[in-house]
Amino acid sequence: MTEAEQIKAIAELDGPRMVGLVKCGMWWRPNSGGYTNCECEAGRYTMEEAKKREYVHGEPDDVTIREFSPKPYLTSRDAIVPVIQKYCGSLVVTGERWLFFFERLLSAVLLIDSAKHRASYPVEFVHAFFTATPAQLCEALLRTADKWTGN
Repeated sequence: MTEAEQIKAIAELDGPRMVGLVKCGMWWRPNSGGYTNCECEAGRYTMEEAKKREYVHGEPDDVTIREFSPKPYLTSRDAIVPVIQKYCGSLVVTGERWLFFFERLLSAVLLIDSAKHRASYPVEFVHAFFTATPAQLCEALLRTADKWTGN
């Protein structure tokens, strides 16, 4: 899979597409809290919510909808780990999904024979999770979600 395809597939797992609102070149802050130049401080709205607030009449103070930059899933653990948690859910409730994720991480991504390590799974899982790169975590998640294409 290309990086763009991976980012798109992970964004779909991450939840509904959120957009921002821009007025005079500045992002709206959440809860009508003013404006900011920083995208990371901008309010996030569903497309439906944003369309209700959009104001486009060809004026300098128009309020327009703008897409956010893609999250850095492939390079940041801070971006990918919450998606893994969201997808796999509570370990207590959906232990099988977590098991499947860790098996994909061990075998397909880190190339460790997971069958050899069944007895020491908890130790291997913790080690694999904390030593895997964000890109490896992304691949394991996409394989778990059956969204990985190619080898």
